Amino acid sequence: GGCRGAAYLASAERFDVEGGAWEGLPCMRRRRADAAAARAGGGLVVCGGEDGGRVLSGVERLDLRAPTVWEGLAPLMVGRAGASAVASAAGIFVFGGYDGATLLQSCERLAPRAGAWESTAPMPAGRRAGASLVTLHHHA
Repeated sequence: GGCRGAAYLASAERFDVEGGAWEGLPCMRRRRADAAAARAGGGLVVCGGEDGGRVLSGVERLDLRAPTVWEGLAPLMVGRAGASAVASAAGIFVFGGYDGATLLQSCERLAPRAGAWESTAPMPAGRRAGASLVTLHHHA
């Protein structure tokens, strides 16, 4: 995905760290820019984004073990562009973004095998274009 000039893209690529080269993947089902992405369960999950100013709620998954076709997953509860995403054993989490009118502080989670997104605790303030990561609690 992304943009090239005014054109929104559905293309996808991945970087082979060991080989030091980019590899083309099948095109996503939908053109999108400013999407959130996370690696989960052997797959790549792409959430939301925008297409020509229209904010998207669609979610797609590509199985990276046999990358042939993107499958649609349950849509986000709220369309969001510029959100952040992470995956953990508790599911895929999508944070913040922009709904076309306001910055979002809401967060959503797709639990493993749940099939639908649910609300989680909101962030203290709305934001977009942030970064996110999963950390583990370490005790001394």
